[in-house]
Amino acid sequence: MNDIEKQKTANVLSRVLGVAHCPMCNGHEFTLIGKVDVKLRHSDAHVPTVAIVCPTCGYMSLHACVTLGLPTGHEDNGDD
Repeated sequence: MNDIEKQKTANVLSRVLGVAHCPMCNGHEFTLIGKVDVKLRHSDAHVPTVAIVCPTCGYMSLHACVTLGLPTGHEDNGDD
């Protein structure tokens, strides 16, 4: 992710989550790690996500790009 993509993603997460609270340590800060393509076990399916992590305790949270309206990296770019 470039800086512009990171900022757009952070804006969407902030709008959707509001002030995020870590469920493990009750921290109020998360760091955006970037996109993570989660492959489903025993399947060819995958879920494009963005990952955020609590800098205090390391708790990581994944959020589905499609649900958030974020680019997945697998969009049809019309090159057919």
